[in-house]
Amino acid sequence: ARIKFKTLVLAYQAVKGSAPTYLLKIFKPYTPARPLRSATSGRLAPPPLRTCASRSRLLSVLAPRWWNDLPVEVRTADD
Repeated sequence: ARIKFKTLVLAYQAVKGSAPTYLLKIFKPYTPARPLRSATSGRLAPPPLRTCASRSRLLSVLAPRWWNDLPVEVRTADD
């Protein structure tokens, strides 16, 4: 639970723009190809999938997955 919390704090900082630049490069905001209502839901784009099983434990894979699982009210909160 502690690792998940710390990961989500880093994702929050990246979404709000207060994270270091190397984290801003890892976490990309979700931008749909066409106008959708979900465009303003504060989602993160998951990285492209690869077949390696150990890749599923990387920060760049887990953080967007956990962030997108949060309720919209939490993802779009100011503070």
